[in-house]
Amino acid sequence: MSEEFTNHLHLNSAEQSKLLCRLDQSPTGIKGAERRRHKRCEYRAGEIAMMVQHPGGGSGRFLVCTRNISVSGLSIIHGGYLHPGTECRLLLARADGSPMALSAVVMHCRHIGSHHHEIGLRFLEEINPYEILSEEQIEEAGGSLSGRDLPSLGGSVLLVDGSTTDRRLLAHHLKATGVAITATATPGAALDAVRKNDFGIILCDINLKEQESSRMIKQMRSFGVTCPIIVITADNDLKHLLDARSAGANEIIGKPYSPEALITVIAEWLEQTTIEDPIYSSLEDDPGMTEMIMDFIEQARRLTRKLERAAEAEDQCAVRELCLAIQGSAAGYGFGAATTAARDVLKTMDVCKSLDNALGQIRRLNAICARLTCTNSARPLRQNGSISKLV
Repeated sequence: MSEEFTNHLHLNSAEQSKLLCRLDQSPTGIKGAERRRHKRCEYRAGEIAMMVQHPGGGSGRFLVCTRNISVSGLSIIHGGYLHPGTECRLLLARADGSPMALSAVVMHCRHIGSHHHEIGLRFLEEINPYEILSEEQIEEAGGSLSGRDLPSLGGSVLLVDGSTTDRRLLAHHLKATGVAITATATPGAALDAVRKNDFGIILCDINLKEQESSRMIKQMRSFGVTCPIIVITADNDLKHLLDARSAGANEIIGKPYSPEALITVIAEWLEQTTIEDPIYSSLEDDPGMTEMIMDFIEQARRLTRKLERAAEAEDQCAVRELCLAIQGSAAGYGFGAATTAARDVLKTMDVCKSLDNALGQIRRLNAICARLTCTNSARPLRQNGSISKLV
């Protein structure tokens, strides 16, 4: 690594720790922290590989250390100056040790002493920091990096996942919502659980041991289980997804997932909570973005009104085209939740080849677009129509 990437910091681990502690104790940047939409969590990692594409041409390969991380960005310490707008790519490590490559752009760069600079990076697509952070770091951050309070759900949830790590992580995400959690690792244990208890919702991985997840879902339905069953999976195999749908799964969510988005889905299926909190753009603090964000919000609401009409008319081509338009632009204006929701509609349509099973996702996409907000809004935004006819 050292032969390919240059380390301009010239700091040992103790010196890096001292520098980061000094920055943490400094009052500089408090105002900016108060305006952030996503909470930042301490994230200390040394010798992170970063590839930079300089705006004026040329590229560079550097080793940097990190200071903190959020859903939308990362703070790093580098031994040189990088111009705002510089594109870069970083290689981080997930909590399980696997690599995660991320694309980002430099938002600001400030001198912090000697030849050292603190650089604020914005990810081109929002990430799930829980994949990177340890359980101890998540606990220190208060259990949530979303920047807003999680809904109080109540009820009981059955988790079915063969991975101990994934079960613990998912249980951690849900713990703050107040649900009672039962976790099982095998289809047999899950079937025993539904025989003995009533659950408000069931979350399961499609890739269980012995590939019995679809059979398990079908058996649950044969036992009289009527609660929503949500499959959470990294499997893109169309046959497996179709089998899960045919067996009785209500919804499929891909991994990696945003904890906030997952909890929103669960809340909507449980029908115990109405999510009405505004969704702010992660880019509205960027100079010159306010007017463009406001324009996009109006555009997104126009698109969802058309989406409602297209869904009512069962016009699959129009629904797909409108979802692609939202998916392709929302994240660019700092609304990653809308991009994810539009992608979920498209995934369901691809799996089921019909609109019937996508109506719940369409309703959620409409609801999300209705909540898009700009703090510095200077003109009223038109409200979106209801999509109640779809459900």
